Amino acid sequence: MLLILLALLASRGSGLVRDAIVAYQFGTTATTDSFIAAFSLPDLLSSLLLAGLVGVALIPVLVRASAEAPAGRWMVASALLNLITLGAAALALVGIVFAGPIVTVLTPGLAGVHALRAAQLAQVMFPALVFFGAGSVLTAILNAGNRFTVPNLAGLFVNLAMIVGAVAFGPRIGINALAWGFLVGSILQLAIQLPSARRLGFRYTLTLGLRDPRVRAVLASLVPLTLILVFAYSRLLVERWLGSLIAPGTISVLTFSNRLLVVAPTLLVAPVSTVLYPQLARHVIDNQPVEVRGLISTGIRLILLGVLPAALLLRFLSHPIVASVYQRGAFDVASSNATAYLLGLFALALVPFSLNDFITRSYFARGRQRFVLGAAFVGMLLTFVGDIVLTRLLGFPGLAWGATFGAWSLLAIFVVDHRMWRQRSLIVPTLKTVVASVAMILVAIAVFQLTAPLHADLARLAITLLAAGAVYVGALLLVASEDARLLGGMASRWALRALPQ
Repeated sequence: MLLILLALLASRGSGLVRDAIVAYQFGTTATTDSFIAAFSLPDLLSSLLLAGLVGVALIPVLVRASAEAPAGRWMVASALLNLITLGAAALALVGIVFAGPIVTVLTPGLAGVHALRAAQLAQVMFPALVFFGAGSVLTAILNAGNRFTVPNLAGLFVNLAMIVGAVAFGPRIGINALAWGFLVGSILQLAIQLPSARRLGFRYTLTLGLRDPRVRAVLASLVPLTLILVFAYSRLLVERWLGSLIAPGTISVLTFSNRLLVVAPTLLVAPVSTVLYPQLARHVIDNQPVEVRGLISTGIRLILLGVLPAALLLRFLSHPIVASVYQRGAFDVASSNATAYLLGLFALALVPFSLNDFITRSYFARGRQRFVLGAAFVGMLLTFVGDIVLTRLLGFPGLAWGATFGAWSLLAIFVVDHRMWRQRSLIVPTLKTVVASVAMILVAIAVFQLTAPLHADLARLAITLLAAGAVYVGALLLVASEDARLLGGMASRWALRALPQ
């Protein structure tokens, strides 16, 4: 897990650098809104693929095939590679042809030259879906074979390509450089996974395998899974749709705040889900219900161990965090304050966002697609209603409150279904995490106030985070948190297993 975390740190860190460069060069302007409007659907679809759309469905099939008929797993993988690539190509073609209407539907507040620019940028980025589709299948193949580090570096190459594009070509071709960088990055993320897949033993076969029951099983499970992930990600589209109607720059503020919000889930949820999901699939296949429940409980506790303190830090230190990352160049004080205010509100939803992602995967591993599909649909509806009603009452902050309401409602459904209040193995460690997190944030607030004479947000933030981290670790040791020891042990074991890559 240590190497996975380092890979995700590199990927997410480069993403923050990319966003900081965009903020510096373009700020929260109508030009930035145009790029984000163009980026919305390609980014959503690529995020669905990278977030595990294919992997969640394919990994259990590959695990079962490896146990029953190892030679046949590569035929299944090849068939899915071909089918997903063809499907992504069809989506890309539709996106290119109908880029203008898509932009108009997603961001009706854009008009004139800004809408035209957004459509042109979208046409450049839609072909990237082909490479992301193929890359998602390779990621599933590698994860099923306990290879995690290289797939998690995929985002790094996308971000690096966009950074190089913005720095090298931005002054000459403007924000178009970001779109071309996204396309080049999609090719790179596919290319870096090919050697690892070959070393694992993957051999490509030109087949669609539509008569193979294993291929059909994956395709059948992709339908509800796609809907669930669309429900989860659609809040971003709704927020941008409503934001485009409020004022120029609102879409940019929403996007920059969301970018910082997802840092914690990326670094904390993704390693846990990536490592535990194949194990969960094996326990389900071996009909071990006790081990399945124990693994789900472990995943929830480990996620809370990282996400809860992160949510508190984002809530109470949103202004210095945003100022340190973004506030320079075209990203002025007004942009920083608006983004920080929204980030502080979105932080209230960080815990349910993170837990819902992991719990949703666990339902798929156990074959409960219909239940989780219904729950996700209810969560989406509540989010939409909250966004619309609260935006009319509160303005753009209502978007954060609507997302928070929907996310906590969905988590409540999962809590009731799992009867989590009866699980002592979950409740007691969670209470220890809460105690340590509260101690940490109280010290963090005090240290940030005491360092006010420094008059430098970056220095104050660095000192505060170091103190907060030390207090949090110390508090976990004082309350004898077994989850902290478990996380350390997992990191050591998985680091050793990942080294042969």
